[in-house]
Amino acid sequence: MRYGSFRRAISGRAAGLLATVVLLFCHVRAAEAMNASTLSIYNDWSGVPTGRLMDMGKDFDLRNSSDSALVCYSVVADRLRGNTLSKEEKHIYSRALNNIGYIYSTFIYDYPKSIEYLQEARKVADECGYKEGIVYANLNLGGIYLSCNVLYGNGLFQDDIYRYLDEALRQGIEFGEYDAALVSFINMGQLFFENAQPVAVRKAIQTLRGARIPQDNDFHGFALSQADGLEAYMRRDFTGAAECFRECIESIKPESMMAKRLENIALFSIAEAQKASRDYSGAIKTMEQVVASSEANGFDDDETSAYRTMAELHDLAGDTVKGNEYRFLHLKKKDSIISDQDMTMLARTPIAYELNQIKEDLYEEKIRRRFIISWAVALTVCLISLLLYVFTLVRSRRKMKTYINDLYLKNVELLKADQRERDRRAAEAADIVAGSDAASESGKYASSPISPEESRVIADRILMVMDDTGLISNPEFSLKDMADKIGCAPKVVSRVVNETLGKNFRSLLNEYRIREACARLLDTDRYGMYTVEHIAESVGFNSRSNFSVTFKKITGLTPAQFQQNARRHGE
Repeated sequence: MRYGSFRRAISGRAAGLLATVVLLFCHVRAAEAMNASTLSIYNDWSGVPTGRLMDMGKDFDLRNSSDSALVCYSVVADRLRGNTLSKEEKHIYSRALNNIGYIYSTFIYDYPKSIEYLQEARKVADECGYKEGIVYANLNLGGIYLSCNVLYGNGLFQDDIYRYLDEALRQGIEFGEYDAALVSFINMGQLFFENAQPVAVRKAIQTLRGARIPQDNDFHGFALSQADGLEAYMRRDFTGAAECFRECIESIKPESMMAKRLENIALFSIAEAQKASRDYSGAIKTMEQVVASSEANGFDDDETSAYRTMAELHDLAGDTVKGNEYRFLHLKKKDSIISDQDMTMLARTPIAYELNQIKEDLYEEKIRRRFIISWAVALTVCLISLLLYVFTLVRSRRKMKTYINDLYLKNVELLKADQRERDRRAAEAADIVAGSDAASESGKYASSPISPEESRVIADRILMVMDDTGLISNPEFSLKDMADKIGCAPKVVSRVVNETLGKNFRSLLNEYRIREACARLLDTDRYGMYTVEHIAESVGFNSRSNFSVTFKKITGLTPAQFQQNARRHGE
């Protein structure tokens, strides 16, 4: 190579490199400007009602303003994500996720992110019974894997494609989403010639024929003719298959939005049938129609597949030179698509990143807010519980105080009644017979039965002795002392106390000692300076604990409670 030619070559490469750098710089600057604009739009639209945002997103979709549509749907998804949603809100959330996934796959070419959104959309739709959402999520997932299959080939995704499209077909028929069901079947038929799965296709055909789909559906006639062609192809009736696929073209409605794409699918199928019947020249002519239609309508995936098929057909026809030309066109177109997608991703990645960052920030904010709310609720519950406890405690103490006061007054009244009874007995009794008479009566009561009248007499004598507080306050006072005092045998005293007074001697003695203790606690002038222990000892109790238990059992109050009330009432 001459020096001048070499220099021109170097200059040309440098110019190309410089142009590439300038182009990348422009993309980055445009992306930064778009990123700032996107954040501003997101903030502006954050206050727009959810229903209005969904309508705006749909309108932007129809106008091919995918960036604005993406922002609308992202605001809705971020608003609803992580909250407890009603069934209707889950419907909207699933639709928003579905639309975001579609935009990521169709306009941003971020297939992993698209699959993530679509799978989430399908999960939410399944939770709330949103049938349409389930169908279209499966259809979109199948479409993504179908696009990947066209670009990367080798049947890497065929299992995923058949699985999602089959689910969309069955569920679309079940839920009445016939457009989605028929499009799923048509895509499955298109995939058959690249990655044949006869069992799956036969099952799909059987599902289609068993469905009651309205005859006026735009895709119904096409799908039925395609099913006939696929069955003929699998029977190796390639001529019949080609005729069925031509019928597919005749069934296309010109006003349909997918008319040109459906025609390409039918032409692909016709070419495959011609190739199988070794009519290579006919297949090449058919594929030339596909190439022309794809170039005219911007069907990049179809154009890529058409160049690959043309290369195979020319090789089979023996024209390897032509085959290599189309193989070169196939690789060139494929690289162009990937480059365009990469450039689109480069330009739009900041938008997607910013929206994803906003989503994460909002989610973290919701988590923090939920945490704060949870703590606030817990603290409020604790405070309310504490207030209720304090209120209940105060109320309980008031009730207890009132109860104790009432019980105290009742005991005071009982003491007054007891004092009156003592006075009565003192007035009625002239004297207690003692000495020899008592001894003779003791012997009498010990040896003979006691009449009721005699029991009452003895009982009165016992009670009169009990009225002698000085006597019964002696800790050593016993049943024998009582018997000696009234001139009866201890056995007789015990029997009279049990049968006439309804208690044993120890209980009767404790009762009178406690009454005396109550009287002394009431007499704050004489006994107010004494402790409970001193008063307990003064009425015959050797143990403070025994005194307290006995006092509580008889009066219903503790000695301290009784003493406090006595002092309060005495003020």
